[in-house]
Amino acid sequence: MNEPSNFCNGACLDRQRDDTPVTNEFYYTPTGRSLEQKTIPVDLIHADLRYTQLDTHNYFGAHQIAVTHSWFKTTNKRPFIVGRSTFAGSGKYAGKWLGDSGSSYQDMQRSVTGSMMMNIMGIPFVGGDICGYMGEQSSPELCTRWHQVGAFQPFSRNHRDCDGRPQEPFRFVNNTIFNNTMTLTDLMRRAILDKYSLIKYYYTHLFLMSQDEGSTSGAFYKPVFFEFPQYAGAFRANPSENVMLGPSLKLSIKTTPNKNWEGETHDFFFPQGKWCDILNPEQECVNSLGDEMVFRPASLKDYQLHLRDGHIIPFQNARTLNVSRVEDLKKYPIDLHINPKNMTMTTRTRIYQASGLYVNDDGNTTNQKGTFNKYQISFSYNDVVNGRNDDETIVLRVSVKDQASEFYSNETRCSNVNENDILGGIYVHDEYNMFQRREYAVMVLRTDGQYDFIGSAIFDPRTNIMVYNGKDRADIVAPVCLSNIEEIVFTGVPA
Repeated sequence: MNEPSNFCNGACLDRQRDDTPVTNEFYYTPTGRSLEQKTIPVDLIHADLRYTQLDTHNYFGAHQIAVTHSWFKTTNKRPFIVGRSTFAGSGKYAGKWLGDSGSSYQDMQRSVTGSMMMNIMGIPFVGGDICGYMGEQSSPELCTRWHQVGAFQPFSRNHRDCDGRPQEPFRFVNNTIFNNTMTLTDLMRRAILDKYSLIKYYYTHLFLMSQDEGSTSGAFYKPVFFEFPQYAGAFRANPSENVMLGPSLKLSIKTTPNKNWEGETHDFFFPQGKWCDILNPEQECVNSLGDEMVFRPASLKDYQLHLRDGHIIPFQNARTLNVSRVEDLKKYPIDLHINPKNMTMTTRTRIYQASGLYVNDDGNTTNQKGTFNKYQISFSYNDVVNGRNDDETIVLRVSVKDQASEFYSNETRCSNVNENDILGGIYVHDEYNMFQRREYAVMVLRTDGQYDFIGSAIFDPRTNIMVYNGKDRADIVAPVCLSNIEEIVFTGVPA
């Protein structure tokens, strides 16, 4: 809390009040709420005798954030600052939480649109108080759903005033659903782990925004119409239930009360394209012709995270990893999820392509010279239509745009900051049935021109995903370091 709060409405004592308060001269007060509610009077004159509190009311928190940020930079440690009082430009120095909220479904919905507004105004690292901060206690159902909604906001925190009943996830371990096979605590934990799975994707795009590279259309957590303004349905769709996370992912989640905790469906908006759910890959991909509302599962355990066609994202399946904090993720390699887009223009060839960016550093230092890796990753599938199945060309290319030279090893020819620069698995969503074979040999071309066999990719008919998993292979000559490869080639294995 970074405001000059005194928990009085202006002056705390009558003798401290101005005889002719400036608030009487206001023609209009935004929101209609007093500017002096729980804070010092706007008539106060600052020590330099030049400014009143009215002049600096909105600057106080912003300047406090900036000064705190500048001190941390002197330690060469990256600051983690989250403020409540912010102003234009505060996103350069800190994140934000949305302040005290009630504990209703409407408050949960406002936490979504409020976070979107802050992103649009240049403060991307933001979130609301999960389960609500004050007022009537959240119901078990609302608190569960709020954990799922809040998990995908850039800043996620359960926060409650001292007068309220505790609402941490473990408090709901006795609330069971689905014939006593799951607890509400399980659902909350799963949502938190799903956020962990996406940490490198979030980090990549927030990093790029800090470099002013414009990779996320000026916002990360945003309404669908911000990414797809050409669709009228994007403006009609409920923004709290249809959220774009960067350019590549769309969150679909019901934010109104469920009539039943199980078996419900709900309609969500999908722009044109093929959208594949990376959290529930057994579900069929959504093939939208444009401006469509599509019914998807929406019971208390359900939310979908769809990967847009033509995109590649970094991913770590935290549901299967032994992690309890973000730092633990650095011990594990990175997976790539690929959803190719159909780029076929003629009947003679079939072409599918996807691309994406990935950034990795140690997450601590403020010195960015030679301390981070930035990769441009592209996937291409080309096939000549001639009745044969031996003309496929399937290549995943990796181009190092910035290299962590401070971590370079002559022995491995790799500049891995941590294990997040090592390739774990490749997951190619194949809703178009482009692959002609069920198994492919996977070869890597390293930067020294050497080809190595690194295993096989096997088609999973249950999910329609071609899967390469190199995390558990003991026969790989050397780890597949992303900074030391030029391309990965898939070659069909005869049936």
